[in-house]
Amino acid sequence: MIELVDSDIVYRNPKPYLRSIQARHPSLARFDDGELLIAFDLGQTDESLDYRTYRARSLDGGKSWQLEGALFANPGGRPTSYSVRISRAGGEVLAFGSLHYRDDPDEGLVNRATLGFVPTDLILLRSLDRGHTWSPPQPLQPAIESPAWETCHHVVPLPSGRWLAPTATWRGWDGRHPAGEQTVVSSATTGDRAGRLSGGCSMAVTRASFTGKCQSHRSDAGVFSRSPGYTIHARWRTSRTPLP
Repeated sequence: MIELVDSDIVYRNPKPYLRSIQARHPSLARFDDGELLIAFDLGQTDESLDYRTYRARSLDGGKSWQLEGALFANPGGRPTSYSVRISRAGGEVLAFGSLHYRDDPDEGLVNRATLGFVPTDLILLRSLDRGHTWSPPQPLQPAIESPAWETCHHVVPLPSGRWLAPTATWRGWDGRHPAGEQTVVSSATTGDRAGRLSGGCSMAVTRASFTGKCQSHRSDAGVFSRSPGYTIHARWRTSRTPLP
């Protein structure tokens, strides 16, 4: 049984009569002293040009929240929107997600004719001060080529020190889908001080063959298993290009 001890609203549109702002996709980092950091997306819609991730903080265990602003400023050059998820990994806070290139201001994220997505980069940001300041977004290159990627989860730190970053391929704006529909988990090794996600390889499990709830996995062996004892061997792809 879950007991509700207290509650508060993290974000409410202060002037809904003036502008439409939607809040979506929350992710939370909790620190040992009870401080909470939450990241969530704000925008007119989930495909609007102003869509990006914001952060709010609670110093009283979630009883009250202070909105701190966008998690990071959009990079210069091409117009972009973005969505990231946060998590703790040791003494750091990580933000993992997608940077979307919005070259046509009259289009959304998805091409209605092909169900393709705008060009996308997977990115990682890191914070050493509980999310007050962040490193510049670091582009990541999984071992599988895809014109676009889905932001579906935060980085998962394992007890061994390895990081797992789950994502999924998405067809390009023109409908091209060179890798097909695949769930991809990139990993960073324990000794990788730069925190580069991939470690030279990633594993991909085709959605068609991966059914049922994943109960355990061994990332080093590239094996997912589900009850009652079935195993799905992930396909390893080796990347020859070192990540930045």
